[in-house]
Amino acid sequence: MSGNILALPKQFTLKSKSNGKYLKYVAEGPQRGLLQFSEDHLFSPYAKFESEPYSKSYETKEELVHLRCFYNNKYWVGNSDHYISGEADVSEEDRSKPTCTLFKPEFLDDQGHTVRLRHVQLDRYARLSSPDPSKGYVEMLSAGEQQKQEDMSDVCEVVNMQDKIELPRYVVLKGDNGKYLTPGLGRIYPYFAEPVSYHPLRFDGHDHTEPTAVHEVFPDKEGTTIRFKSAKAKNGEFWELWQYGSDEPLWVIYDRTENTRDARPTTFQVVKLGDNAIALKSNTSHQFCKRLDASNLQSGLAAHTNNVGDPCARITVEEPIDSKTFDSFVYHENNARVHEEPGLKNLELVDRHTNPTQTTEWKKTSHFVGKISSSTWNRTTTTIKSTEFSVNFEAGKELIENLPLQVTLGINHKELEKITDTVTWGESKKYEENTEVSYEVPPMTKVSIYEKKKKVTRDIPFSYRQTNKLRDGQLVTYTMHDGLFTYTTTFSETESYSEKLTG
Repeated sequence: MSGNILALPKQFTLKSKSNGKYLKYVAEGPQRGLLQFSEDHLFSPYAKFESEPYSKSYETKEELVHLRCFYNNKYWVGNSDHYISGEADVSEEDRSKPTCTLFKPEFLDDQGHTVRLRHVQLDRYARLSSPDPSKGYVEMLSAGEQQKQEDMSDVCEVVNMQDKIELPRYVVLKGDNGKYLTPGLGRIYPYFAEPVSYHPLRFDGHDHTEPTAVHEVFPDKEGTTIRFKSAKAKNGEFWELWQYGSDEPLWVIYDRTENTRDARPTTFQVVKLGDNAIALKSNTSHQFCKRLDASNLQSGLAAHTNNVGDPCARITVEEPIDSKTFDSFVYHENNARVHEEPGLKNLELVDRHTNPTQTTEWKKTSHFVGKISSSTWNRTTTTIKSTEFSVNFEAGKELIENLPLQVTLGINHKELEKITDTVTWGESKKYEENTEVSYEVPPMTKVSIYEKKKKVTRDIPFSYRQTNKLRDGQLVTYTMHDGLFTYTTTFSETESYSEKLTG
């Protein structure tokens, strides 16, 4: 028997077994900050969470975790009414405190696909709560009961988001042979009494800028299954599976003919293999699609393998766009997380000088004090990474001017203007301001110089508008809510301590 212990994935979503909805962070309205089973879409920026191990798990042998909202990095915590919110700025491991953020996962299967979560401090299971008309609460997450619920309201399906990826609306797909998937010319099976024609998809395109290499993505309501349509196909029909005879491959075709009227519509699951690499699994045949060479068709796309690791099943995704622009930034400071690291307050000796003379001396240390600031604009959803160009957006005036001005956030706009010209998603920009330390040493005195540091991090969610310019000149605009601005400042200052010499 294996000694491995099941654990929550690092990044995950939870789907209620009771109402079939995903758990989400409520970002607006009277229930703001609470957690609610009301999200339909798997890739919603509000529905993604992160698990963080209990710091003493190795010592206590307890499989406990802290749970964070990916939207703003805040921790789950119970409130006085036993509702669970995503409002704690810091984790708390003291179980005697109502601010304790520890949870214990209890899995119901051997694969870790279903779970109950027990709030450690309250010793109650987190569950889909009954409606509370007095507060207007519906489908909220609460630490409700100490006993397991027969109606499964305390059971959730766990979705590992680390192998999930959301495809953009338009894609270009490259096979393991380095060629692009395009609609092929009509093909004929000549070996039968009545020749059969069909329209296959083939990895034989040499130019990713050709319009025929573009495919349109149609996700379902949840975003878990998708359909494809070849953008420039003659009749614009969705991809389908078609097979001539039980011994023949299941080809993916893009246009029906009279001979292929028995083709079966199919949807696909997308499996993430890398930053921009995927595999496609047909929900009709339950097989992975691969580039296949057959007697009558070379490099066709067919649902033909059960092995996701088949090299011919690996597909690279690119976006058929010339540029992306970003504007209309709106920062949600009410949902911001502000955190000061407590461990940096200790004093550290950086210099010491003894003056045994009768005259005052002045000294300079080789140590510099001041502050270091960094800023990062990031996206909390999982999308493909562009392989053709750096996706930059002009931060400039709009990004800076729209930042919240609350004094509590302590953001220095003048610093940001220096470190923020053009920003790349996920890239950190830094600004340093240091001063050399000079200090006075009186006669017959020993002076010690200590440094004290303070680090403050602010995570501020934001929305924005994204406009993609396709290669055919078409503009496609989206409103996005997955932005997270992180601004970190480390302050350092000195304190001096004097000691008179004797003798």
